[in-house]
Parts: sequence; C-alpha cells; structure tokens
Amino acid sequence: MRTDFPNNPVGSTRRWFVFFSAAAAWLAARLIYDSLRQLVPDEAYYWVWSRHPAFGYLDHPPMVAWIIFAGTHLLGTSELGVRAGAAILTLGSIFVTVGLAHRVCAGGRAARLAGWILMAGPMATALGTIVTPDTPACFFGIAALAAAVMACSPSRSPLWWLIFGACAGGALLSKYTAVLLPAGVGLALLSSAEGRRHLASAWPWLGLALAAAVFWPVVRWNQQHDWASFNFQLHHGTAADESSPLRNLGIYWGGQFAIYSPVLFVLGLLAMLRQWRRVGTISVADRMILFSATLPFVCFCVFALRHRPEANWPIFALLPLTVLLAQWVAQGWRSELMRWTRIGLIVSVSMMALAQAPEIMDLVPASVVANIPSPWEDMFGWREMGMALGKLAGDGAVVYCTTYENAAEASFYMQGRPDVWTIATGRPTEFDYFAGRPAEQSLSRAVCVTRATEEPIVPQALAGFSVAFTEPWQTTALGRVVRRRRFIVLRSMSSP
Repeated sequence: MRTDFPNNPVGSTRRWFVFFSAAAAWLAARLIYDSLRQLVPDEAYYWVWSRHPAFGYLDHPPMVAWIIFAGTHLLGTSELGVRAGAAILTLGSIFVTVGLAHRVCAGGRAARLAGWILMAGPMATALGTIVTPDTPACFFGIAALAAAVMACSPSRSPLWWLIFGACAGGALLSKYTAVLLPAGVGLALLSSAEGRRHLASAWPWLGLALAAAVFWPVVRWNQQHDWASFNFQLHHGTAADESSPLRNLGIYWGGQFAIYSPVLFVLGLLAMLRQWRRVGTISVADRMILFSATLPFVCFCVFALRHRPEANWPIFALLPLTVLLAQWVAQGWRSELMRWTRIGLIVSVSMMALAQAPEIMDLVPASVVANIPSPWEDMFGWREMGMALGKLAGDGAVVYCTTYENAAEASFYMQGRPDVWTIATGRPTEFDYFAGRPAEQSLSRAVCVTRATEEPIVPQALAGFSVAFTEPWQTTALGRVVRRRRFIVLRSMSSP
C-alpha cells in the first residue's frame, strides 16, 4: 500500500500545514457565517430546551440542548452562542475522520483527501451551521468508531474499548438512531474470527457497559415520563403512512446526493461495494468501517418504504463512507479515479457555496420564482416577527402560538426573551413538558400567533378570553414575502 511521500518529509509537512490552515479558515468562516443568519425554527426550539436543562426531551436526547447551553453561557444568547458548538464539533468530526483515514490508509495523503472531501462539501457546512442532534451524533459516532479501530490495532491498549464506550454513550445522548454506528462495530466483530477473539476478552463488554451507563439517565427520564420520547421517535420513524414507497426511495437517495454531493456519493457507494466484494479478506478494522457505513443506509432505506424519509437520517454514515472512499483512492492513486474525485470536489465546493448564498434570489425576479426555497426561507423574518410581537404584547401579555416553530422563534427574538407557549399544535411538543406554564385564568391579556390562513377565533385553551382585535402581519426579504402571520390580541372576560 502506498504511503505518503516517504522520501519527502518536508513536502508532507508543508501539505499538513496547508491542510490545518485551511481547517482553521473553515472554522473561522463557519463562526462568522453562523453569527449572521437568523436561527431556523428547529434551532430556536432546541435553544428553548436549553433553558430547561434535563436528561431527556420529547423529540430527542439532551446533548443538543447541553451544547447550546454551554455556547450561550460562554458567548451570550445570540445566533453565534447557539451555533458555536456545532461548528467546533463539526471540525472535530473532520479531524477524527482524518485520523481514522490515516490509520487505515497508511498515509497522510489519503487522510488529507478525506478531510478535503468533508470541508469542501455541503454536509459539513450544514452540520457546522444549523445546530441539530445530528452534529454531536456525527462527532461521537465517528469518535466511537475510531476508538474501536484503535482497540483492534496491534499493540494498542484495551483501554480504547472504554473510550469507545464513552463515545458510543455520547452518540446515544445525541440521537437514538446513532446506535447504528456502534451496532455496526458489534456486527463486524461477530462476523469475523479476529473480531470474535476480541469479544472473548472482557474489555469490549466493559465498553458496552460504560455506554449503557452514560445513556441510562435518558432511559430513566423516559421511565418517569411514560416512555414519551422513545414512543415519539418510534412512531416518527417507523409508523406507516400513505406516502408512495417509490417516491420515498427517490427522496431518500436524492437527499444523500444533495447532502454529500452527487459525484462523491456515487464514488463512495462504489468504494463500499468494492469492500463488500472483498469482505472475507479485509481486516476487522476495515470491516468495522464498512459495517458502520452500510448499516445506517440499509436500515433507513427500509424505513423509507413505510414512512416519508428525511435526508439527514443516515448522515452519520457519511463519515465512515468518506474513509472508504479515501481508502479506495489510496489503492494506487489511479489517474481516472483521481479525475473523478477532483470533479466531485469541484461539484461539492459549488454546492457548498450555493447553499450558503440565499442572496442569489435577489438576481431572480419574483415573477419567475415567487417564494424563497426552503431552507433558505427559514433564515429570514423571525427577528422582525419577534420585534412586532414585543410591541404588541407590551409588558403584561403572555404570547401563545399554534405551532412550536412560532413559539420558539418568538421566544428567542422578542425583547427580553420571555417564555412563549404553544396551544393546539396538532402534535405533542416539548412545550407540553416544561414547568412554569402560567394559569390562563390568571391572565388579563394574551396574544395568540396563528398562521395567516387560520380563522381569528379564541383557541379552546383560552376559552375565558375574548378577541380584542386582530392584526395581520407579514415581512419581506430578498424582494419576497417570507413570513405571514395573524396576531390575535385577547382580553380576559373576567377583567374589569
């Protein structure tokens, strides 16, 4: 196997310097960008969670809320404070992937290629900008995989299995489905003689026990809340709906092309298939990487046959897929494969640049494209909504919203960041589990935020109020209306 310029250590050092300089520039660019864009609804929702620290939440485990809590306490309650942890953890995911590729590819050139693939692509851009459970799930998941590879390397301390367990526990604290990465490690060990020799020792089982101990507080939270989070996610991802399986598969695989970029994703799948053809001859470390990349894709593909998928479902599998791609390219550095890899990188950079530039809509007449495409649209109009609500609510009115998205964004962008509550959302949300909800009967005024198309009626939860007046509201960005809402000012019928 080719190593990285063995006779030119100066050249290798220079290339590593360029790579780490680019990584520092990438992080700086992410932090600057993160500070300029308004929070999208899910980010604001997770920020609301961070105001109520707990070991569990309805939608997900607590890691994303803990990360936001740390960021806002260190950097202040701002877009940057909410997102800084995402940018730092994404860079950590890149570095761990680079280290893993260096280990299994026996060379720095392939390791740097893995890093360039990630830094140049839309996936790391999204993970480092929009703070979601995917960001820590990717970091802890790839760290667990790297620790397992180290534990199976000759002359390495078995204490790496404890690091594996701690990181696997961190992945589970981030997202329940992240269990598929350590599950891939377990299947790889069980399916090979070399792996079963490792399982004959106590260390992998101690790592598994540590992962369970790290995750136990989430289990305990669910036990105390009627298994609400487990049931919610089980229904969310596996319950059958009326969507077309064929259409769902198109959405699922099309989403992977968009997240990773089309050319590189095809190359990554070819690298995966190549490893499967020779799976009987590869080492247990290579087998763990292969299983960890494959298992999430297969499982979520099956789920997509029953339920409309989301493109980010298998996102943590793209990191071991990157290692497989770098490993394939490193098997000789063939000119044709390198050419397609370079084309893939060019496409990735172009997609990354486009994904970060909603201002391009300024160049498109509104008569041609009437609405800003999602998710760009989600980055506009919330601050303006918060300012308008703050003026309308004044000092005494409590704000209620008919969706969790409006409630979270209003809470973040209203002056003083008051608690905002949901009513009649049509689905359970974490707002239903927060303490401190005011008794509606004790209020003299309230403001209800609804969609512009909803009737201006008194919600059932505020039955003791009457409509004082309603106010339609909208705001524009990039020459288009991006947010339409109806503000309903309510007065208690028992007030003088």
